[in-house]
Formats: sequence, C-alpha cells, structure tokens
Amino acid sequence: MPGKRKEKKNDTSIPPIEAEQTPPVDSESLQGRPFPVVGIGASAGGLEALKAFFAKVPETSGMAYVVVVHMAPKQPSMLPELLQRVTGVAVSIAQDGELLQANHVYVIPPDYDLSVYNGSIQLMDTVARGTSLPIDFFLRSLARDQQARAGAVILSGTGTDGTLGVKEINAGEGLVLAQSEESAHYRGMPRSAISTGVVDLVLPPEAMPEKIIQYFERLGAVDKQRISPAAEAGKDWLSKILSLLRTQIGHDFSLYKKNTIIRRINRRMGLNQINNHDTYIRFLRENPKEAQALFRELLIGVTNFFRDAPSFEALNNDILPGLLAQMDDDATFRAWIPGCSTGEEAYSLAMVLRECLDATAKRITLQLFGTDIDPNAIDKAREGVFPASISADVSLPRMNRFFTKEGDFFRISKEIRDSIVFSMHDVLRDPPFSRLHLLSCRNLLIYLDSRAQKKLLPLFHYTLTPGGILMLGASETIGEFTNLFHPLNNKWKIFQRREVPRGLLQPVVFPSGLPTPEAVAAAASSPVGPKKIDLGQLTQKVVLERFAPPRGSGGSQRGDPSFCGPYREIPGTGQRLSHPQCPGYGERRVAFRTSCGPAGGDNLGGTGDPQNDPRPDQWRGAGH
Repeated sequence: MPGKRKEKKNDTSIPPIEAEQTPPVDSESLQGRPFPVVGIGASAGGLEALKAFFAKVPETSGMAYVVVVHMAPKQPSMLPELLQRVTGVAVSIAQDGELLQANHVYVIPPDYDLSVYNGSIQLMDTVARGTSLPIDFFLRSLARDQQARAGAVILSGTGTDGTLGVKEINAGEGLVLAQSEESAHYRGMPRSAISTGVVDLVLPPEAMPEKIIQYFERLGAVDKQRISPAAEAGKDWLSKILSLLRTQIGHDFSLYKKNTIIRRINRRMGLNQINNHDTYIRFLRENPKEAQALFRELLIGVTNFFRDAPSFEALNNDILPGLLAQMDDDATFRAWIPGCSTGEEAYSLAMVLRECLDATAKRITLQLFGTDIDPNAIDKAREGVFPASISADVSLPRMNRFFTKEGDFFRISKEIRDSIVFSMHDVLRDPPFSRLHLLSCRNLLIYLDSRAQKKLLPLFHYTLTPGGILMLGASETIGEFTNLFHPLNNKWKIFQRREVPRGLLQPVVFPSGLPTPEAVAAAASSPVGPKKIDLGQLTQKVVLERFAPPRGSGGSQRGDPSFCGPYREIPGTGQRLSHPQCPGYGERRVAFRTSCGPAGGDNLGGTGDPQNDPRPDQWRGAGH
C-alpha cells in the first residue's frame, strides 16, 4: 500500500519549467551518481507494449523507470506482478516519499496522481475535474525536476494524455520517444505526441530501451568533452555550426545565449550517437535534414494556455480595464505576441481581452498579431486545434465558451480565432508591428544574450502607444531601461511605457537596419557629400516615417504594394522594401499583409483560397 496520502489542493496542473533556472537536487543512486529518470505513459492496449519494452531493459541500465497508466478507480493493480514476469529489474508500486533509485521500476497506484520532487515520489489524491490526465501531470513534474536527465515514453492508448508533458520534457532538454503507430493497438496517444514535433524517436516498444541507454550514455560523454580544457580552447566549432545554420536555414542564432545553444547541440549529438563536435559538423554538412532538426531544437517552443495564471489575473483585474476605458468607441486594440509558438499565449490573451470587453459598453475591435520564426508552429497556431489535455490549464467556463469539442481535441472559437493574425516573423531581423497597446514578450528574452536584449527593449518602447503595456516573463527584466518603462506589477513583470523627452531616448536599432527618423534627419543635414537636399521632401519624408500608420495601397503590379510609414523604403536611399529583389522581401511582405490587411481588393496578400487565407474573415476581399 502507498504511504500517507497527500491532499491535492487545486487542480492537476503542474507549473511549466522555466529556462535557465537553478538545477534541481540530484537524484542519486547507491553509488552517489546522478542518473536518468524515464517516465512511461500508457493506456488502452498499453500492457503488451509495456511488456515488450521491459523485456528488453537490462538489469543494470543505470536508470529509474516510472510507469503511469490509466487505471479503473478503487481496483487493485496487478501491473507490477505482470511486468515482473518479463524483466529482471525490480518492479514495485510507488510509495509516497520514496527516493527514486536506479535500476528500479515504479508503478503508479490506483486512485492517485504521481509527481516527483527533488528525486522523490509524491502521491496525491486524484481530482475529479474533467478528463483525468495522470501522464501529463507526472511528465510535467518530471521535466521541472530532472530537466536534461528526464526521458518520456508514450505508448499505446486513446486520447491525448501525455501530449503537454512531452512538450515540457523537450523544453527541459530531455529525451522523448513515442510508439510507432503501426505497432500500437491504439494510436491516439502516440499520434498526438508525434504531432507536437518534439518527439525525438518513433520506435516499436522493444527497440526503445537500447536507444534510451545509448542516448544518455553518449550525452554524458559529450558533456565531459564540453567541459574539458581542450574543448574550451576550441570553441570555434560553435561558430562553424552557427555559420552552417545561417547558410542552410537562413536564421542567425549568434545573439542567443551560448550555454543554451551548446546544450541543445549536445542533445542532437546524443541522438545521432556522435561524441565529437568536429564529427557533428561534418554530419551537419552532409545531412541537410539534420540542419532542420537542429533548427527546431534551438527554437524551444514550450508554451501552454494561461502560463503563470496569476499574471493573467493581474492583467484582467488591474491592467486591462483601465487601458480599455481610455479608448474611444470603434477603436482597435492592437497587441503583439512575438515568439508565440503554437498560439496558446496569443489565444489566452485574446480570451482575457474578450472577457474584459464584455464588461464594458464600448465597441472595441481586437487585433492581435502572433509571430514566430518556426513555420510548423505558425501552422499549428493557425489551425487552432488543441488536445483535450488543455483542460488542465483552461477553466471550465472558458472551455465551454471559447472551445468546441471535436473528438479527442478542442477547436478555438471563431470569435477568438478571427481576432488573431499569425505570421512568420523574426523579431531580431524583421520590422516590428507598431501602434501597439500591449506587447507580450514572455519567456523569449531569457534565450537571448544581453546584446539582443539591449536592442529589443528600446524597440519595444518605440512600438507601443503612449501608456502602452509591456509584459515579460517572470524570469525576465527590463535591465537598464528603467527610463523607458515603469513597473505596474513587479512580480509578474508588467510594465507601462514612459514618455521620455526625445533627447533622452536611447537609439532605436531597427531589425531591418533602418535608422530612426532622427538619424535620417541628422544624416541628411550633414555637409558630407555633394548631393543637394530638398528640405521640403525631407520634412515630408520624416513626418510620414515618424507618424504615418503602417498601411498600404495597391501597387501597379499584383503583390507589390507601396508602403506608407517606417518601412516603405530604406530612409535616404529610395530603395523599396516591398520589391522582390530586396533581402527579406518575403517575411516583410507577410508582416505587411498581416498587420494591415488588403487595400484595394485582394492584391495585398490574398491567397485566392479562403480555406488557406490566414487573415480574419472580415479582411478577405475587402478594403481595410
């Protein structure tokens, strides 16, 4: 029987991991060394898969295994006995407070949820709220507790339990495997996990133990190489890898934190059974698919609905009502969510805003922009379909109002979906959105180094309207830019734009390389060069670039709009950014299309296919 039962006070959600946090207390084996902990989730049809898996686990694999399955309530479990028949590894029912040990299998007892804290088992009474999600509950706690030493395996089962958990295991730099669909009696759980894009290996159960052991053994060897004096002296391997990524993928990760990049590269090396960085460079050059895999690895798209829920409560109760009260009838509330991943953050904000608008008599239109550099994530966000396990993060009233059930999934309502435009956009490279009332950039800055942060924060100040709100992640700060923002909520990092005299503003470095209008004026008034200056044209140009809203009118040729506002052309050159020969034309055209909609019919960004047109319905085929 389990030990003393612990009461679960709220729901079964586990706070998601935060990057760059203090490492947890190590689980230790009898030899005093840290070891991996593998969480295994299964449901219908999972018994045969579990038996096939553990039949191939050696007695001295050096890992702990925690099995979490869907069980009938109030019924004793025979699972430990059934698994013990096929493996020489010790199998037992998990006991509350028990310290995990290597070379041991722990099975969840009936009528409990199981989590892990500082390497010890925590049993809690199940909570009867909607769908039971014991696999997600455990994996999310495992991700926080063990990070890179965590593994997740999703076996046969119906539904989507485990889908959110594997995303957080991946974000914590752990290993994720799913059972191949052809070997699974029920494909729902493996298929849902695979659809996230974070599954590292898709295999039949009997092939998994060998790969898991190889991965963690090689990851340890890579870590030793990384911290060796020889490796530290030869850091040019990192520049070579970043150079290959920029050439093959088109994205520059030089402003991302080096430690995070190195850990993610080491993960890919472990998965490919490569111990040496020079060997990995050759592998990267010879295998274009690996460059794509490394690119996805570096994106770290961990997200969930209402992440850090109290921050949304603060926004809902203390910030948004006053902000909306200052707006006129028929105004448009504009918000930007850079690094939106698969859209949960953007949809969460849209739901909160809609609830706030319901409490006012004003007619205000919502216009949110969710952007990311990951095309797969943007496609998922546009689809607006999520696993049933989101009920762990979304309240029942919101589930009933804003979602429609479709089988094992939930689709976001048209009311919310039409208020958000999702597009590809690199916040470090592409022109920003402007005239924003709210900018939510949560848990993006923590992955960027200080150079990038010093560029982005003045830029964010520039994009906000007077009194606009900047929302950062709980682990992020505005650093030295206290003159640009003042705090409204220190705990949840909610700031308001300060109005700063022009002469005291820090220079704004636009991602496209454009100088500010002030810099344009200064350059134009310089005596250098023989070109004669037309002060009338210069004045008109500076005024337009500083104050004109970012909208457009149809150009003479289809798909070649003329911009009005800061990004019509490179100031002082006359070179239009909308021209196809201009570098970055594709992304800038998308940014323009999604930020202002069509002008003059469907010439600006219409796909011609209403099903694949990313714009809200009211933008399609009409002026805006």
